[in-house]
Amino acid sequence: MGTSPLSIARHSLAHAREVRTELRAIDTAAANRPYTPDEQARIETGIADIAMAEARADAQLRIAERGNATADGLRALGLDLDTPGPAFGGRSIGGIAPVAFTDDTLHELHEAYQEGRAHSVHAETRAVSAAPMATIPAYNTSPYPYRREPVRLAALMPVQTVEATTATYYTASAAASAAATVAVGATKPESTPGWQAVTVPVRKIAHYSDVPTEYLADFPSFAQVVGTELTAGLIHAENGQILTGNGTAPNLTGLLNTSGILTYAPGAAEDYFVSVLEGITMLRTPTAYTDADTVLLHPTDWQTILLTRDSEDGMIVHHNPTEPSAATLWGKRVVLTTAVTAGTAVVANMADGTLVFQRETPRITVDPYSQSNKNLVRFICEERIAFGSPRPSALLTIAFNDGA
Repeated sequence: MGTSPLSIARHSLAHAREVRTELRAIDTAAANRPYTPDEQARIETGIADIAMAEARADAQLRIAERGNATADGLRALGLDLDTPGPAFGGRSIGGIAPVAFTDDTLHELHEAYQEGRAHSVHAETRAVSAAPMATIPAYNTSPYPYRREPVRLAALMPVQTVEATTATYYTASAAASAAATVAVGATKPESTPGWQAVTVPVRKIAHYSDVPTEYLADFPSFAQVVGTELTAGLIHAENGQILTGNGTAPNLTGLLNTSGILTYAPGAAEDYFVSVLEGITMLRTPTAYTDADTVLLHPTDWQTILLTRDSEDGMIVHHNPTEPSAATLWGKRVVLTTAVTAGTAVVANMADGTLVFQRETPRITVDPYSQSNKNLVRFICEERIAFGSPRPSALLTIAFNDGA
């Protein structure tokens, strides 16, 4: 079958005729008796199929009459339907991979364009590439990404999929602590552990960009560039919400504003790496009783730790800077991120203390119609998530004190 609006309309009408013929045959066979349940179900389904096919045919015929749904229209959006091959490439930042429009996705967008509707395609979380300058007559090099913080905090945390507008989890409110030795014939003690339900709202993080059709036509990779840039911007906002969201709608309640997390602030000047050990120890003892698995540090604070010297001016944390070393401290993974303010740190058991609820994964929606009178194509990037802390005492913040 061809992919032009006219050929699609003809196919839809042919399908409707085939269904009508089948329904007539069922009706003829049941002329002198009631319909069987299977026949009744097929008739109802067939009527719906006919209505859908006719509506589809009508829409395609109207599009064909307007002459707006040819493959050239999609090529004007910067999507090459003529050259077979793999998905568009993209530069990656850290663990965030580029948004990829595969061959199948291109055909989905093509079909949506023919039918006169916007269509959404789900995007992987990728790094971003900067836009080309419109004054350059021929743009043939890979665009360089706009640099952002490469760490995605959600990638360090457990993730659960939810299907509602809120997510509910439970935190322990009382321990089963009455266990004791019992004399022969005596009554066993009763423990009364308790749990408290916590419900958090799912919030939308989103933005959009209107792109001139001329850019998409003149620079074949620009659709990819816009998609990856919007996705990277979305992850940047996501990091901020997960870490510092203030909980006032429509914001999430981020890790640092979660009630019940622990804090440590040395009263006197103290080496940063010592403060981190204090935080690890606080998590391991009451009331947390957990082992830290992650230390979030600003890069400049990590530099301060690495440059810490003893009384003889020798390096303490890493003795030989010419040798490679893993980013670990006291045996715990160190994650460097500018999302954490310099002078502070987060020591945490991410597996116990954090939970990201995902209602809608990051996605790119391409809408070529709402702004078409301005020769603009709208790219919308959005996701819906919630954040919770089943065990707030597994999270600890440190305010460093360098004595200055």
